[in-house]
Amino acid sequence: MKEAKQNNKRTAVSGRDLQPLFLILLFAAGGLFVYLWLAHYGNTPQLFTDVVHELTSMEGSNKSAERTLIYLLAGGGALAVILFYLFHNGKHTMKQENSGSLLRSARLPGLLLLVAVGSSFAVYGECDPVLFALAALWMLLQICSAAYALSAMLSFVVTLYAFCGLYRAAVFLGYRGDLSLESVTQAAFLLTGLVLALSHGKKKDLFTALIPILQPAVPLTLLIFLSSAYRMNGEELSIGVSRRIQLPVFALILGFLILAVWKLVKSRRGSYRAEELISFGTLLCILNLNCYSGLGRIVSADLHHPFENIIGFSQIFELGQTPFSEYIPVSGLYSVLQGAFLFFFGNGEYAAYNVTENLFYLAVAALILWLASKHTDSGNLLFITLLFPILRYNRVALILPVFLLLAWPKLIERKNLWIKCWLLSSLVHGLYYPLYGAAVCIGFFPLLFWQIVTYARGGLKKDLKKPGFWLAWAACLLPVVLSIPLLLGTLKHMLAMSAQTVYADGLSRFGQSPPENFFAFLSSQGLRVLLYDLYSFLLPAAVVWVSLILAMKSGRIKLEKKRIRIGDPQAAALCASFGIAMFVAFSYTLVRMDIYSIYARSAGLIFAAAVLLLLLAERYFGSGVSRYVISAFAVFLLSAVLGEGIRSLDSDGKLSGSYEVPQGYLLAADESIPRLGSAFIEEETYGKLRQRYDGGRGLEADKSYLGLGYFGNFYLFNIRGGSVMEAVTIRGYGAAEETVENLRTEGTVAARVDSLAYYYLHHWLLCSGEYAWSEEKGKFCPKAEGMTEEEVLRENRKAALTEEERELWLTPSSWGLSMESLEGIFTELPATLNASGGDGETELRFDRELKGEDADFLYLALDDSGDSYHYILVDQIFNAVQPDPSKAAAALMKRVNNPDVKLRLSWTDDEGTEHSMKCDLGRGKLLLPLGSGSGWLLNSHDGLKLTLEKDGEQIPLPAIREMRLLKLREVE
Repeated sequence: MKEAKQNNKRTAVSGRDLQPLFLILLFAAGGLFVYLWLAHYGNTPQLFTDVVHELTSMEGSNKSAERTLIYLLAGGGALAVILFYLFHNGKHTMKQENSGSLLRSARLPGLLLLVAVGSSFAVYGECDPVLFALAALWMLLQICSAAYALSAMLSFVVTLYAFCGLYRAAVFLGYRGDLSLESVTQAAFLLTGLVLALSHGKKKDLFTALIPILQPAVPLTLLIFLSSAYRMNGEELSIGVSRRIQLPVFALILGFLILAVWKLVKSRRGSYRAEELISFGTLLCILNLNCYSGLGRIVSADLHHPFENIIGFSQIFELGQTPFSEYIPVSGLYSVLQGAFLFFFGNGEYAAYNVTENLFYLAVAALILWLASKHTDSGNLLFITLLFPILRYNRVALILPVFLLLAWPKLIERKNLWIKCWLLSSLVHGLYYPLYGAAVCIGFFPLLFWQIVTYARGGLKKDLKKPGFWLAWAACLLPVVLSIPLLLGTLKHMLAMSAQTVYADGLSRFGQSPPENFFAFLSSQGLRVLLYDLYSFLLPAAVVWVSLILAMKSGRIKLEKKRIRIGDPQAAALCASFGIAMFVAFSYTLVRMDIYSIYARSAGLIFAAAVLLLLLAERYFGSGVSRYVISAFAVFLLSAVLGEGIRSLDSDGKLSGSYEVPQGYLLAADESIPRLGSAFIEEETYGKLRQRYDGGRGLEADKSYLGLGYFGNFYLFNIRGGSVMEAVTIRGYGAAEETVENLRTEGTVAARVDSLAYYYLHHWLLCSGEYAWSEEKGKFCPKAEGMTEEEVLRENRKAALTEEERELWLTPSSWGLSMESLEGIFTELPATLNASGGDGETELRFDRELKGEDADFLYLALDDSGDSYHYILVDQIFNAVQPDPSKAAAALMKRVNNPDVKLRLSWTDDEGTEHSMKCDLGRGKLLLPLGSGSGWLLNSHDGLKLTLEKDGEQIPLPAIREMRLLKLREVE
């Protein structure tokens, strides 16, 4: 028996000892896989199934290979985790320690601070003063007074934000000087050090007295919402904040002051730990100040992104449009919620966009903190508020609140209520942003299954006899039933868009140049590129891996007598659900890897994952080593992009007495654009808006319009939008088909659209005979009653709606390399093409005259030796070239074939006018969109001319191996 116990002990130790080695090997294998995969597939062609022109085709990149990489990386690593913990770590039973709070020695927060400071300095050479001061304070306390470590660190944070609150109060009362973050950090550090010195040798912790005294000053940071002073050309101006904003802000300040004073009174009546003295209001004010963004009434010149965050409310509730019928909300109804904040608090004026956006995120922050408080104590939450950023991207605003809700321990215990919450949160999120709704719905299946099974075994029979059970479920299902039209519309739109997602939204990480400050100390550009790729792909995959590690360890899953045993199914199901939900959400967000951004559109998910990892590690591992490792990884995720919220404390005028108006801006306060309001706006942008507003006075209020510029034009001019309003998303066949259906139903008036980027829609508007171009209105209108199709086409042929000398970049080469997969969408014309010529010009003659709309694509396959190429790294202006890289480094760089070689096509229209387009030669297989060129559609042609140019000079055209005239499918 004794020998058996010893063997079991050795097995347990062996299992634990293997974990570090396994994790090292897992990340090393993942890194090697990333390198080999990108080296093999990075320069292979994208497989197109539709002719969609955007960055993927223009750059000749392969986005599908990158998405497959993340699937294989996340899935393969998850399988490795499961197998390892089944066959090794699962052989011993873990001891659960649930401390429920930060360690009194503050070892964990100290470790997390060191990770944050060390990671950002090692990777970017940057060091945030506040995080550095906190880390230095922790190290000092470990030497001289470890007993006060936690309370001193919490006191330092409260002191820092109390000083910020007092500063904002001074600014509100008229002070206009600026405050340095370094100076306020030093002051907080010195005050903390003084109290530490006074505490030496005394039994009482003086920090527990300092925190409640300073805490009432923290809510004053909310006065940032009421900032009204601006500096413009050396002159100080003031624009007051409306009562709609003043009243809720003053109410919050008063409420949080009462909470802080109550904590102060409470501290005088008993002995409390430092973390017990921190109020909810303090936490929220700290998180708000970190994440506050924007410069008051200095509005962005961007007429797309801000307005896409609010346009849904305007179209539905102000203009009375039915979503997914009269107009189509792109990617969900997320713009309704933030738009409501602008409407109610800013009276719908764009001038109030910044402040109402911050009110929106204040509400999101309050929801996050309230739900997080159900998982942990104020001490933990204070450090989370310092580190966690709320991304200014409202699509991800609800992802963390929903995760926190469904992971709430007490809610999980109430199984019937939890199932209802899962259903309703999936519904709300599905309407708000369908991708994340699917992530919540599908991802939480493991926990849903466990809840249903255990509820069926437990209290279901008893509850079935209660009338309240049926009434509650009726109330729960009612919004689901009422939302069916919206859900069906969402599904239809998502299906229409899905086929074009990779082609239209894809931006590859392969061949991107890393930011200048990314591992700047490394002299090897190739090594920096490799590290950038590893950070980009390994970190999101590792979130899934770590969730599975949490599931295996917290669930105590092991293989016993050839059967899988689960010690804690609920814990395993919850952690696995979190990982699966993340995996589903990443399926789209990783499609567009923006330049100089490691996470890009996945940032909000990564930041939410960091918080969940911190809380789940605390819940299931208490004070164990696993909690330290997982928590450190969570903080590293934030530091990987300098994402800690505290880093934004000195941005956007938070420590300034007034906002500085940029050069080239003017104050628009004449109400010439009613929905703009009194705002500082770029002079050029304002001029364009005035022109568009004056030109838009002739628009009919009872009609809807498509393609009138950006969302900002629709919002500021109160225009009813048809279909998706902006044409920018109508690139593939499905999207065009959806739009055409809407145009026919609603009689929407359409502006001209780019003939290449939105070719399907352009072709339909021009050639269908259903819409006629009005030169007077400058738009396509449904044909007038009694107008024949021939008359419509004759009018459309006169219009000059396409770009001359069209630049196609690498798009024809990208499509040409996918000719096999594109065959199904084309019909080949039984025409004979003859090539002849000399002196650098080749003439293609057709055996008969053809209508342009019957032959709108040309496939050319030219001889190409492939010997001429170079490697580049793409930067923000797509032109960074890396000469002479090593073979290993070149494997991660974009290979450009036939650089600076252009093929030029030219033809004449029925009036004898010559037109042309040009493209990069690429690899010599070209699918050329003739129909997107000026003077091709609705004209007759008997041939065209080809010339090849290098650096502006004509060179001989390689031999033509194949020529085919093709007709693209039309939207019916």
